[in-house]
Amino acid sequence: MATITFHCRVITPMFLAGADGRTPELRAPSIKGAMRFWWRACNGHLVAQTTENTWDYSKLKALEGEIFGNTEKKSSFSIQTRWESRTEGQLPLPKSGIKINVGRFENDIFEYMTYGLWDHKSPSNNRKFVGPGSEFIITLHLHNVNYKKDILQSLYCLIQFGGIGSKARNGFGSFIVAEKDLLNPYAVSPGQFATIEPRDYSCFSKKSEIHSIKYSKSWMEALASALDTYVSVKNITNIGDKNFIAAHDPKRLNLERKPKFCFYKVWENENNLFESKVIFLPYILPAREPQHLNALNAFIEETKKN
Repeated sequence: MATITFHCRVITPMFLAGADGRTPELRAPSIKGAMRFWWRACNGHLVAQTTENTWDYSKLKALEGEIFGNTEKKSSFSIQTRWESRTEGQLPLPKSGIKINVGRFENDIFEYMTYGLWDHKSPSNNRKFVGPGSEFIITLHLHNVNYKKDILQSLYCLIQFGGIGSKARNGFGSFIVAEKDLLNPYAVSPGQFATIEPRDYSCFSKKSEIHSIKYSKSWMEALASALDTYVSVKNITNIGDKNFIAAHDPKRLNLERKPKFCFYKVWENENNLFESKVIFLPYILPAREPQHLNALNAFIEETKKN
């Protein structure tokens, strides 16, 4: 067995939930679940298309079970977590200074992009969060070192492209680690998947892209600019295209509800600047091509212009 420890620091507010659904609690299953998501994103090649509308996930699920465990076997690794230091807050977040129109109302971009975490009738029930600057430790215990690459690659992707907790696709829950040298050998970039066609879920493929949006002196400015870009570009398209992007009203187009294919992220570099970026992991909807593909391409190109 091998043990690897990472010292982590929170970059953007982390909306975690414990047993009561409200108190922020860092739980190993949450981290493992996020790592599992990014492992799947790296392994779309294991999913085969059998007909126009059906896919064979058997190889993906078999290997996933070996690594992360399933109802029949234990995981090949375990996770321990603990806080080194922690600050907590509660919604609302400080105002970003960016306003958007929502129907007859005007909302701050942070309020809009944390929709669902608010209780407007009882503000005391608004979701709490772990604040930026909080520090925690992740310890991985590898029970089968044969899967070390898969495990560390999934953690790399979680840190580089994703986050922990609610609203992670909107850039919340971002964190960095001090031990970058331990993860750099397992780095992932879209160019590695240049021969992989998109699947029916978000995974790296030849259509994947990473686009840098802005460098800022604070996480607030970086995240606000990223979310403003998302809202601005989404509003360029018509209601049909919006449903292809984020499925606000899937029944309108006879679509199943799917999450948006773009992941907004804030990263702190060595110069203490905060970079906002977006990661595109397009999926396909065979029954609705080429409308779906056209909408995704238009969204990506408009984002690059912003």
